[in-house]
Amino acid sequence: MVYFVVQVLINALALTLTMLIVPGISLHPLQMGAIATLLELLSIGVLFGLVNTFVRPIALLFTGKLLLKSIGLFAILINSILFYLLAMSTAVIFVVDNPASILLAGLVSGLLVALLEAVLGLDSPVLYDSQNKIRFYWRWLGKLPRRLRENIVENLRLQQTYGIIWRYGVAIALDQTPLRGVRRRMQRIIYPHTQIMIDESPQTAVRLMLQELGPTYVKIGQMAAGRSDILPESWITELEKLQDEVAPFPYAQVEKRIHQELGASPQSVFATFDKEPLAAASTAQIHRATLPGGEVVVVKVQRPDINVTVRGDLNIMRDVITKLERRSHWVRGMGFSDLLDEFSESVLIELDYRNEAFNAQLLAYNLRATPDIQVPTIYEKYSSGTVLTMTYVDGIKITEVAKGDGRMADRERLARLFLRAMNKQVMLNGFFHADPHPGNVFINLQQGSLIFLDLGMMGSLTAKQRVVLVNMVWSLKDGNSKNVAQAILQMTRHDQVLDQHAFETDVDRMIKRHLLFSEQIPQLSAVMEDVFVLLSRYKLRLDRAFALAMKSLMQTETTVTLLAPQLSFFDMAVDEIEGIFLEQFQTKVLVEKTKEQVRRTTKEVVMRLPIWQEAAAKWMTQLENGRFVLEVDASELDQQMDELKNNLNQNVRRLVITLILIGMLASLAIASNAPVMANIPHETAMLALSPLGLMVLITLFYLGIVVWEAWKSRK
Repeated sequence: MVYFVVQVLINALALTLTMLIVPGISLHPLQMGAIATLLELLSIGVLFGLVNTFVRPIALLFTGKLLLKSIGLFAILINSILFYLLAMSTAVIFVVDNPASILLAGLVSGLLVALLEAVLGLDSPVLYDSQNKIRFYWRWLGKLPRRLRENIVENLRLQQTYGIIWRYGVAIALDQTPLRGVRRRMQRIIYPHTQIMIDESPQTAVRLMLQELGPTYVKIGQMAAGRSDILPESWITELEKLQDEVAPFPYAQVEKRIHQELGASPQSVFATFDKEPLAAASTAQIHRATLPGGEVVVVKVQRPDINVTVRGDLNIMRDVITKLERRSHWVRGMGFSDLLDEFSESVLIELDYRNEAFNAQLLAYNLRATPDIQVPTIYEKYSSGTVLTMTYVDGIKITEVAKGDGRMADRERLARLFLRAMNKQVMLNGFFHADPHPGNVFINLQQGSLIFLDLGMMGSLTAKQRVVLVNMVWSLKDGNSKNVAQAILQMTRHDQVLDQHAFETDVDRMIKRHLLFSEQIPQLSAVMEDVFVLLSRYKLRLDRAFALAMKSLMQTETTVTLLAPQLSFFDMAVDEIEGIFLEQFQTKVLVEKTKEQVRRTTKEVVMRLPIWQEAAAKWMTQLENGRFVLEVDASELDQQMDELKNNLNQNVRRLVITLILIGMLASLAIASNAPVMANIPHETAMLALSPLGLMVLITLFYLGIVVWEAWKSRK
C-alpha cells in the first residue's frame, strides 16, 4: 500500500513539473481551489501509474526490436504516445494546447519519473528468490511456434534485463552520493517487510544482479571470476560465489523434471533420493541418491525453462552487437560477433546433458592410465538431455587446499598434478576441459587424487593445432619472439594485409617486457592480455579451438599459482610437457603407436585400391589408343611457390616436431630438450631415430626435387 501511494505521488509530481517545463500543456481543474486541484492531480497520477504499469510493458513487448535498432530512443516515442493517451483520456482537465509538445512531454515525464523513483528508492532491488519464482509465462512461451516465440521472448527478456540492470545500477551509483541517506529512510518506509538490497558493496551488488539476470549472465560472471590478472581480489572473491552459491529451485520442479525424463518419480527410479540439494548452480542443482544396486550417485537436474530464457538472452546480445558493429568500426575490429558465437555454442551445448555424458566418458578413457586423475562414471540408464546421473565423489575444491594448513609439499604436488592433467588433455590428447575453474576441480583428500566435474564445456585440438600450441609455449619459455609471432599467426584468421615485420617487432617487445626485464614471476595470463591487445590492433581473430585452449590454460595458471605461488608456471608447464611426451617415448608405447599407424595406413591403401585399379585401366586404354591425357593447372603456381618457399624457411626444430607428433606423438622431447635424451635407453632411441631419420631424409630429398623442378620450370 505504501509503495502504491508513493508511486501515485511521484507520478503526480512528475506531471506537475512536466506542465511547468513544457510549453503548450496546462491543467484546467473542474473545480477551483488548491485541494480540488491536488485531488485532480492525484487522480491523473493514479491513471498515469496504471498506464505505465500495464500499457507500457505491452507496448514494449511488441516493439523491442525497434528499441534495439534505435539504441533506446524509441522509448521516448513510447512515452510520448502514453502521454498522449493520458491527455486524451483526461481531455477535460488535462489540456494540450500544442500537439508538438507531446514528444517533449513524453521525454521530460519519463526522465522525471525515473529520477524521482531513483532518489526516493522506489526502484530498489528486491532480494527475493528469483530462481524459485518460476513464472508461468516462460512455460507457456515455450509451446509457441519458434519464430513467434523468439520475438516475444527477446522483447520480454529485454524489458527484464533493462529493468534489473537499471535498478542495480542506480543503487550502486547513488549509494556513493549524499542521496544515500534519503534513499535509506524512504526504503524503510516503502519496504517495511520486504528484504531489499541495503548497504551492500558494489561487488556484492553486481553478483546479486547477475544472479537475478539468470544463467546466461551468471556464466559470464563465472568466467570473469577466473580473471585474477585483471580483477581485484575483492571482486574475484565475490564472483566466485556464483560457482556454487546460487539459490536452489523447489523440489516439486525436480520431481516433475525427473518424471518427465525418466518416466517415474524419483522415489520409484532410485532406491533413495534426497529432497534437499547438495549444491545449486546457475543451470542445475545436484541431489544425492542411491541406485537400486546400492551405488551412491548424484543426480544433476536442469532448472526449469532455462532453455527459453538463455536463447532469448543470446539473441538479444547478438542483436546488440550487430547494431553496434554497423555503427562502429572499432567494434567490428574487436570481433565481438565471433566471441559471442563461441560463447553461445558452448552455453547451448552445456544445456544438453547428453553431450556432458559423452564428454565424461571420453575424458575418462583418455585418462584411464592415470590413477591420480578421476572422472565420475556416468549412468546412461538414469540420464537424459536434462537429467544426468553420475558417481558420487567425496572431495573439496582444489583451492580450499591453498587456504588450509596443508604442507607446502602437498600443495606443490597438487599443483603439478593439476598442471600435468591439463597439459596432457590439451597438448597430448587434444580433448580438454574448457572450464576448469575451482568449482569444477575437486581433491579427494584420502586418495590425494584429482577429480574433474561439470564436463559440459570441452575443447578439442587437432594434431597440427597441438604442434602450434606446444611450439608457442616452448618459444615463450625460450624467448624466441619470431617463433611466437609465427605461432600466433597460425592460430588466427585475418582479412587484411598484415605488416608481419611490425607484428613480429611488437611480439618481441611484449616478450622482453614480460619474460626478460620483469622482476616478477612471468604469468601466462599477463602475456595473453598483451596478445589480445595485439590481435585487436592487427585485426586478427583467434580460432575458436585455440581460444578455448588459452582460456583453459589461463584458468589452470590461476589455480596453480594459488597452490604454489613460488613456482614459475612457464617452467612447470615445459617440464610437465616434456614428462608427458617422454612417457610416449617408451618402447612399448612406440610399438603400439607404430602398429596403430600401420593398421590405419593399410586400411587406407585397401580402400584406395579400387580407385587405383580404375585409374590404371583408364591409362592403359589411353595408351592403347595412342592418346595419354594429362591435365596441368598452373594458375596458382606462383602462389604455391611462395608458400613452398615460406615452408622451407621454417626452422628444423618445428619441422621435426610436426613430423613426429603427426606420425606417432612420440618425439617432442627430442626436438624440445636434448638433455632429456640422456634418460632414454640406447635401444629405444635407436628404434625411434632410425625410422625418424629415414622419414626426414626422404622428405628433404623430395622437397629438394620439387623445388629444383619448379625453379627450372620458372626459368
